[in-house]
Amino acid sequence: MYRLKTKMRLFSSIVKSTLLYGCECLTLTKGNEKKLRVFYLKCLRRILRVFYPNLVKNEVILERTGKKDIVGEIRKRKWRWIGHVARREDGHLVKASNKLKL
Repeated sequence: MYRLKTKMRLFSSIVKSTLLYGCECLTLTKGNEKKLRVFYLKCLRRILRVFYPNLVKNEVILERTGKKDIVGEIRKRKWRWIGHVARREDGHLVKASNKLKL
C-alpha cells in the first residue's frame, strides 16, 4: 500500500492540476462551486478510506490531508491572473480582450 504522502503527491499532480486547468477564466456559480467541492472532497475521502457510514466533517478531511478548500484556491488563482492582466501595457491583446470583464 502507498503512504498518504505519496497518494497526496499523486493526487495533486494528476487530479488537482487537471481540475484547476484554466480555472482563472471560468465563471463560477454556486452550483459549480458545490460540484467542485463535492468531487474534491470525495477524492480525498477515498484516499483516506473514509466511507459512508463513517461521518467525518469536511474540515477534518482537509486537515488530515493538509489541503485547502478548492474554491478558495480557484479564487486565489483568479485574483493572481487579474493582477497579471492589470499590469500589462494598454495595447496588449489579453488586456484588450478582458477590458470589459475587469
